[in-house]
Amino acid sequence: MSSRVAKALMSQTRELVRLFNNRVMSLHEQPAAAVLTRGLGGGTGVRIPGNTAIGIDGSMDYDERLEMLFFYVAATGYRCPFTVQRGDISFDLKRVERDERLSTSAAVPLWLEDLSNIASGTQSLSPEHEFRISVEKIPFALMTMAELYLALRAVRNNDVGIVFLDRPLSGTHAPLSKEARILLKYLVTESEETSSLVGMETSRGKVTVLDLDLAAMLGPGDLHIPLRRGYRTYAAIQLLIKHGSMNARELAARLNLPEEKIPRLLQQLRKFDKARGHACFSKCERDLVELKGDVRYYWDKVLELSLRLVDDILLHGKHPFYLGDDRGWLSVQEINIINLFLLYELMHESRVRDKLLIGITKDTAATDFTRAVIPFMNSIGRLPKSLRIPVLKNDRAFLTILSSANPNHIRTPWRTIAYDACFFTLVENVRRQGDEGPLKPARRVVSRERLFIKAYFQTREFKNDPRMRSLVFAYDRIYNPRYDSKHLHRITVREENELSTFDAFFEADGTSELDSLILNILFKTDNPEVLECLGHNQLLYLADKAVKAEVKSMKATLRGVADLQLGTLVRRERMPLIVRRFRDIRAEAEYARIRAARGGEY
Repeated sequence: MSSRVAKALMSQTRELVRLFNNRVMSLHEQPAAAVLTRGLGGGTGVRIPGNTAIGIDGSMDYDERLEMLFFYVAATGYRCPFTVQRGDISFDLKRVERDERLSTSAAVPLWLEDLSNIASGTQSLSPEHEFRISVEKIPFALMTMAELYLALRAVRNNDVGIVFLDRPLSGTHAPLSKEARILLKYLVTESEETSSLVGMETSRGKVTVLDLDLAAMLGPGDLHIPLRRGYRTYAAIQLLIKHGSMNARELAARLNLPEEKIPRLLQQLRKFDKARGHACFSKCERDLVELKGDVRYYWDKVLELSLRLVDDILLHGKHPFYLGDDRGWLSVQEINIINLFLLYELMHESRVRDKLLIGITKDTAATDFTRAVIPFMNSIGRLPKSLRIPVLKNDRAFLTILSSANPNHIRTPWRTIAYDACFFTLVENVRRQGDEGPLKPARRVVSRERLFIKAYFQTREFKNDPRMRSLVFAYDRIYNPRYDSKHLHRITVREENELSTFDAFFEADGTSELDSLILNILFKTDNPEVLECLGHNQLLYLADKAVKAEVKSMKATLRGVADLQLGTLVRRERMPLIVRRFRDIRAEAEYARIRAARGGEY
């Protein structure tokens, strides 16, 4: 390397270090920053059933042997007893153990030529440079299924009160929901015969595209459905399922629509019904809007189908993608729509059983706190004027530096104010006009509010130097109207050139009881004696180690089994060169040539 390049690199590095140092110094000595955080509170009135906490994690890997792909997936849970006395909670981390009832694993083979059947049910296979991404989506979908399935089994256990997942709940829902929208749009506009899920038998009848569509949006029926334009049809169907048939004026009133919007509403409902083969409404007129009788059983059908397929895959060892000659293949999108139904059922069971479901995010590049939460706090008058707005856009970087730079004002353990996960799709509305609010959609629309609540947290600091602290992580949980409805704030945005108003969770006034309890739980379930667990979670740490070791063992053991089966086929059919990649053949030939040239040593 020339001296000119070295000098240039040194100069550029020095300039970046100076820039970063200026950013750090701008966050020093800001006592007003404490308004962004909450510390440990006193006792809480939140009731937690049971006496056991469960941490669930999964791992995955894949291997390529002789033109065949092998996917390995494992998930497991660790349990720990806890007690609640006088409003405080304590955990006996010395009694943490693996729960053998909450363990599952799977190894799935797939010929490379069949990858196009499952990589995407609605698109052609990606180009070569995206091939690995297509391949990695397959074990990731199976790992997600395993984790959600074990979490569902855990919350249905009476002695379990808390379930930790090593994944964000909102970050799991968003991509699954997107995959479901893509699949359903294709099925509605193209052909329902392209999905192997459509037409499957259940005790309530065959599954239809309408069943999948309603389940992907309404879940079990207790999810909050916005009344905004993009969700209005589903909100109307949810009202009809709950309250029965009604006339158009009554339906419009419940949807907060003026009477002059009734013709437009009826037009939307009829268009929705026509696109789904007139399977939804028995009548859709001004005097009566009524659903067909079997529409209300949509969730019973898709849940029965989903649990049956999951049992076949994770318990009975059936191939997760090949259903047989009569049904064909399942795509990754169809596996992911099943995962979406599992997530909805997990949310439902957690809510009705009062279980606490907590998703923890270790690595995140999110920016919603700095680009949406802080501006919104400022707009409602909850941000002191003395607080300097950060120039760091990465939430974790900003909060880590802010905490370390203000050790006397922000003491661990702390968490940020909790906020609705829909803030992820909002940004500051710098050029607001008319009745527009302080925020606007980051793209065209805002994601659904009142599904998940999110916050960042930090649990530990060094006694000798409080500026040295554990990492900042994020958690999210399910929205619970019993505790969260008093923290709703009105937000007005312009979506698709139309003003929309909705109420989202935002902890600006007072303190959220649920989030105060969660901070206490997170503080008492980390392990400061283990560096990898410092500030994180002991149960998830152990589960992570266990599943990684299991996947590694599976890969080593099952590779020999696969080679034995494939080797027999290769020798019998005399095709050693056909089923192997040219790169592998060339690499072995080069290795043999070099070894021979060196007298057998290499």
